[in-house]
Amino acid sequence: MIKCFVSGYWKSNLGDDLFLKIVCERYPHVKFYTFLDKKNSEQFKQYNNLTIIYNNFLFRIVNKLMRKMGMLQLQDILGPLLAKNFLEIGGSIFMQDKRWQYRLKQRNYARNQYSKYFIIGSNFGPFYDQEYEEKYKELFDSVDGISFRDSYSYNLFAEKNMTKASDVIFGLSTSEYKRQNKKKQVVISVVDNDSKNKDTSFNLQDKYESKIITTINKLTQEGYDVILMSFCKYEGDTDVINRIYSRLGNNNHVKTFEYFHDIESALKLIADSEKVIASRFHACVLGLLFGCKVLPIAYSDKMMNLIQDIYKEKKWLSIKEFVNSDINSENFIYLSENAAKLIGRDAENQFQFLDGFMKQIDF
Repeated sequence: MIKCFVSGYWKSNLGDDLFLKIVCERYPHVKFYTFLDKKNSEQFKQYNNLTIIYNNFLFRIVNKLMRKMGMLQLQDILGPLLAKNFLEIGGSIFMQDKRWQYRLKQRNYARNQYSKYFIIGSNFGPFYDQEYEEKYKELFDSVDGISFRDSYSYNLFAEKNMTKASDVIFGLSTSEYKRQNKKKQVVISVVDNDSKNKDTSFNLQDKYESKIITTINKLTQEGYDVILMSFCKYEGDTDVINRIYSRLGNNNHVKTFEYFHDIESALKLIADSEKVIASRFHACVLGLLFGCKVLPIAYSDKMMNLIQDIYKEKKWLSIKEFVNSDINSENFIYLSENAAKLIGRDAENQFQFLDGFMKQIDF
C-alpha cells in the first residue's frame, strides 16, 4: 500500500477541509497520515484511509519550544517515519511573512526526506522581494510535481514539473446538489479584513460590516432570506457574523451558519441559494460551481486572479469598492452548467502529477 503524509491547513476551514475530503475520496487505496488538533478532526473520522495523529497539549508545547529555537517541528521529523511520500495541499500556502525562512526550511527538509513530494491547489504570494521568489524557485524545481490554481502563479515559474489548473474544489461532484429551483435565499460569507490585511486602515472592517448590514436590509426588503456564513471560526468569521447579526435588530429573515465539521450541510446551504455574496475565496468557487449568482468581494489578489482566469476581465469588487458601491444585479457573475463542467474537468489537472505517480504503482 502507498503511504503518503499530507500537510495542509487543518483549522476547520471549509475550503481546506474540502481539499482533504477530495484527496481521501480520490485515492481510497492510499494510506494517508496527517497531524491535527482533535477539535478539528470530527469531519475526517469517516475516512478509513486517513490516520490522524493528534496534536495534544504536550505536542503543542514541544513544538512551540522547538520553533523558538529554530528547530523543526515534531511532524516534520515523524512524518517521514510514517510514509515515503509527501503531499502538500492548500491555497494560500506560499505567502511571504516574517516566518517564511523557517517554513522554507521545513519544506526543504521534506524534499530531502521523502521519496516523492507533490504540491496541489496553491497560488504563489503575495511576496515582497526577489530572494523569496528565487528560494522558492529552487524548491519548486526539485519537487516531483506542483499544480498552481491561477495563471499568475504558474507564469512566475512555468517549468516542466508544473501545471496550472482550476481550483481543486471546482472538481467536486455536484450531482446531488440542485442548480435549478433555488430558494429565494442569499448566503453572505464574511471575512475579518483587519486580520487579512494588516496595512488597511483601522476602520475598514467597521465600514465593511456596515455595508453588509445595508446590503442585508435591502435584500430582505426584496423578499430574500439571508444567511450570514462563517467559513472558519479560527480566522474570525464567527466573530464577524455575530457582530453583524447583533446590529441588525429583530429581522426574522436573517440567520447565521457557522461551519464546524458538517461539510454536507455547508455545501447544501450554498447549493440551495439563489445568490452568494462571497468575501471568502471558496464561497466564490462553490457559488459558481453550484450555479448561484455570485458577487465576488476580493480581499486579496487570489480571488482577482481566479475571476481573471475565468472571465478574462475585472468582474469583482475590492473591499473598498464594495464599501463605496451601490450593489445591483450587474455586480453578480454566473457560470452556466456547461461552463462549470468544463472548469471541473480542468480542475482534474490539479492531480496530473500525483495521478501519474499512482498509475505506476500496482495496487
